[in-house]
Amino acid sequence: MDRRAERWRVLITAPARERSRRELAYALVSPFMAAAGLVHLVLVLLSVILTANLVGVPMLALSVMAARGLGTANRRLARAWAGVRMPDPGPFRAGPGPAEPARRGDR
Repeated sequence: MDRRAERWRVLITAPARERSRRELAYALVSPFMAAAGLVHLVLVLLSVILTANLVGVPMLALSVMAARGLGTANRRLARAWAGVRMPDPGPFRAGPGPAEPARRGDR
């Protein structure tokens, strides 16, 4: 009988725990973050389409920076509210790019 009472006590008190409240808050905010990600996806697709007339190139660069910002926001929420531990991505390092051969003199 003691085990049954313990199970009921755990079931009744679980929603009042700190962790449960934080995870519920995370679950309620996550759909808004997903909507922001969907808007971002649409903007990336639009910038890829507009790359042909050179308007999309800056949009694509900005969308990459925005993706890193969305990822940072999602990681912070997961850490603060859901208690998830995950490493940060490495710092952004620009690659050589298309102008590198011209800078080296390899025309």
